[in-house]
Amino acid sequence: MAEISSTKPNIDLAKKEFLQLTSIAAATAPAAMGNMTGWTLTVPVTGKFRVTTQCALNMVPTIASTECGSYWQLAKDGVAVPGTWRAYLERTVTATTPTFYDSLDISITLDLVAGEVITLQGDRHNSDTVVMFTNGSLFEMEQVLAYVPVIDSNKLYTTSETDTGKTWIDGKKIYRKVVDFGLLPNTTFKDVAHGITTLDKVVQFYGTADNGTYQLPIPHLNTIGLNISYSCYIDQTNVRITTGGATHIAYYAYVTIEYTKA
Repeated sequence: MAEISSTKPNIDLAKKEFLQLTSIAAATAPAAMGNMTGWTLTVPVTGKFRVTTQCALNMVPTIASTECGSYWQLAKDGVAVPGTWRAYLERTVTATTPTFYDSLDISITLDLVAGEVITLQGDRHNSDTVVMFTNGSLFEMEQVLAYVPVIDSNKLYTTSETDTGKTWIDGKKIYRKVVDFGLLPNTTFKDVAHGITTLDKVVQFYGTADNGTYQLPIPHLNTIGLNISYSCYIDQTNVRITTGGATHIAYYAYVTIEYTKA
């Protein structure tokens, strides 16, 4: 099991993508749902982004005794993004008066692909005039970087070769690898290839063998007798375990090797 450090979040904030449009030119909502001029962002990289739209609305009614307002949504490559639809409606008294003000606010986290285009779309209700103010308008996307735990390789055990971060007395890096040995043999030897290329110095090796009830070290010397003991050695190609009796076949073994390379 790898140990996970909580003290070194693996997040490079310098690589965090952030796009922002500010002080966008005032625009009038179209009569039918359509793109707002200038309100477009192109996704820079594939990933998760928080897309935010904020602006003030100036709504002037043209029909008395009905609703004055507008509808809004975000679109991705021209297709409406679910969960972003907004409606702003006010009851009018007389045509052109009063003038209503509202604040459009849309914020949503999306999984996006590089090159996709995010656009604000809107329309005006009942042919009213709806203008988006220039001052204070905002349209941005900010990449959401997930926390990636830092794995301490010195405490990582895997059947693949791992740099332990340690060095031997000759200055060479020490690597670690776990060999899935399988079941032990009975009264004979068994070789399993360790797959290490250019093996130089075996700094240490250790392991366990268990049958579901007992867990024994590798190698294992039992004071009762050699018939229930076994040895282990490593050469340039294999891990070899030799057993002295017929009681080992039910034991499954793993051997961990720490070594340098030529």
